[in-house]
This record gives sequence, C-alpha cells and structure tokens, in this order.
Amino acid sequence: MSPLYRLRRALARRFFTSGYRLRFYRMLSLQMRNGVKLLEALEQISNMYTDFGQRTHGFGFLVDDCRAALTDNSGDNSLEHALANWVPAEEAALISAGMFSGRLPEALAEAEILIDCRRRIRQAIMRMAVYPLGCIAMLGGTLGVIQTQLIPTLAGMSDPQTWTGVLGSLNGLLIFFTEHGVVMGAGLALLVAWTRWSLSNWIRPDRLRRFADRHVPWAVYSDIQGAIFLINMGALLCAGVRTLTALQVIHRFASPWLVVRLNAVMEEVEEGASFGMALRECGYAFPSKEAVNYLSMVSGDGAAQMIARFGQEWLEETVKRVNRRGIAVMLFSMVMLFALIGVVVVAVIEVTSMTESMGQY
Repeated sequence: MSPLYRLRRALARRFFTSGYRLRFYRMLSLQMRNGVKLLEALEQISNMYTDFGQRTHGFGFLVDDCRAALTDNSGDNSLEHALANWVPAEEAALISAGMFSGRLPEALAEAEILIDCRRRIRQAIMRMAVYPLGCIAMLGGTLGVIQTQLIPTLAGMSDPQTWTGVLGSLNGLLIFFTEHGVVMGAGLALLVAWTRWSLSNWIRPDRLRRFADRHVPWAVYSDIQGAIFLINMGALLCAGVRTLTALQVIHRFASPWLVVRLNAVMEEVEEGASFGMALRECGYAFPSKEAVNYLSMVSGDGAAQMIARFGQEWLEETVKRVNRRGIAVMLFSMVMLFALIGVVVVAVIEVTSMTESMGQY
C-alpha cells in the first residue's frame, strides 16, 4: 500500500460526510433487498463510482476496506470494525447489530433515519446559535464604536473616573475587555472544545455527569444515545439474540459514557433481571426515568418490536425537544437584544445630557 494511497484514503475518510453515508447506505440496502450478496453489492457500488477502477472515489477506498475485512473476518478486522473507521460510532453500532442479527438491510434503513434525525437536530442547533451569535456580534460592534469614537471624545471633555450610570458601566466594561479579552476568548474556545469532548468521554465524577445529563448539550447527547440503544436492542432481540449477548454486541462500539451505563445494565441482567427491570435497577435512569418505567412493564411476545418502536419514537421526540429548546434560546436572545438596544439608548441620552451641561459653561 503506497503512501499516496494511504493519504487519499485518509482524506476520503475525513470528508466522508452524511451525504456520502446516506447514499452508500441506500444503495447497499437496495442491492441486498434485491438479493445481491454483500460482497457483490459492495463491488458494484465501487465499480459504479470509480468507473471500474478508472478514477478515484471515496466509495472505492471504503469498499477496499470492507473487502479486506470480509476476507479476514477476524475479531479486530470485521466489517463492522472497518465501517467504524468511516462512520460515526452510533451508525457503526446500528450496522453491527444488523450484521449480528442478520437484518443488515433493515439496519441500513435505520441508519438513514438516524442521519436524517441528526441533520434536523444540527439544523435546530444552528438556529439556536444564530441569535446569540448575532447578539454577541452587535455587542462587539457597539462596544467597538463606543471605544474608538465616543470614549476618546468624551475623555477630552471630562475625567472618565467621574463618569457614572450606564456610561460609566460601559467604560468599565470596555477597560475589562481590553485588559482580559484575549484570555477570555481563549478560555471560551477551550470551554467549547472541552464541552464537545465531554459529551462522549466525561464519566467522572459520576454524580456530576448525571446532573449534566439533564441539561443542554449533554441532555441532547443522552437522548440520542438512548434512542439508538433501544433501536439496536430491539433489532437484536427481534432476531432471537439473548439480552446479555445483545448488550455485549452494542458494548463493542459504545462510547465511554455509554459503556458505564451498559456495564451497570449487564450486571443486573447477569443477576437474572429482565431487560426493562435491568434498566430500572441499574441506577442511571437511562435513557430517561419515564422510558425506564415504561420498558420495565414491557414483556411477552412482541416486546422486542415494542422496544425498537419506542426507540424510533424517542428519537423523533428528541428532535422535537431540541426544537423547543431552540425556540427558548431564540426568545431569550431577543430579550437580550432589546436590553442591549435599551442600554445604548440610555448611554446616548446620558452623553447628550453631558454635552448640553458642558455647553452651558
């Protein structure tokens, strides 16, 4: 394998976005539903997009990895592990469950639903961020104009130490940002980076993480993981897989955050609890207290289908919850925007009064 091939494959992995994944899942699912064997279906997809090897395409690199995994099919080089290098862990878990249960086409269809829900959640989050970012931009622009145009002029007319009211507060705020703005910006960037890392990796202290899981953005991550977990469990249980074995399959592609919860659930199952009771007794109220209470009452024939259906409905509810939170953030941002406008108006009035009083002397 040449260094150039490795570089191209690494770039293809890096830019294997949701649009490419969605197209790949749909084509592979369609081929397999039409009775085409997995390896042959992969080869057909590769030939279609590489023009039978005449040009480079990300699907060609992906199929190469899948072909090598299917040939080897060892514990560390299975198809699921090969795909895990290309797709998010949640989608890899879905596909792994589909491979294990013999329902790969259905798992690919569920992965399509997951991609669509993630897209809608991302759009809701983007809408959530527009108004706060707009307020920050307006605040920064306003403070910049005040600092460069207004403050120097007023400082030549009176001592800034004597300023009071809104104008004095604005001057103090400008001095603070001038002295500490770089440090605050760096701290904010680190906070954003840590928050993104913490979604899947922060597990200690356990009680503090449980508290965070009730608030944005950790609550959104918890809801998504809970829905995917239930969909996977339903698919495996529908295929006749035992509860403990199904949990072990999902455990292979779980994030550190999910591993903690799976370990607690597996301990309860090993002691003889049913799936629903294990969720209730493990102590994590995962995916939620209401969901745990409902699942603890699900039993008998059709329980697996009910679990999978509940997971799909939970995913849809997650999208709706994110949208509701987005509306709340936008309303709060609008209030802050009007408050900023009010502060500027009061500052202008104070400047006008100061100018008029000085003109009398």
